[in-house]
Amino acid sequence: MPLGQRIFDNVFILLLAGIVTMAVFYTLWRLLEVLSLSPAPLP
Repeated sequence: MPLGQRIFDNVFILLLAGIVTMAVFYTLWRLLEVLSLSPAPLP
């Protein structure tokens, strides 16, 4: 059985890959958003 078919047939590997992908994507997105904020003016 080819490696690609074994990976796509394993539900747990697909679940783990989806969770890791979204966690990395949202973490990078939030970091870029926080870094692009302008400093708050002091009163």
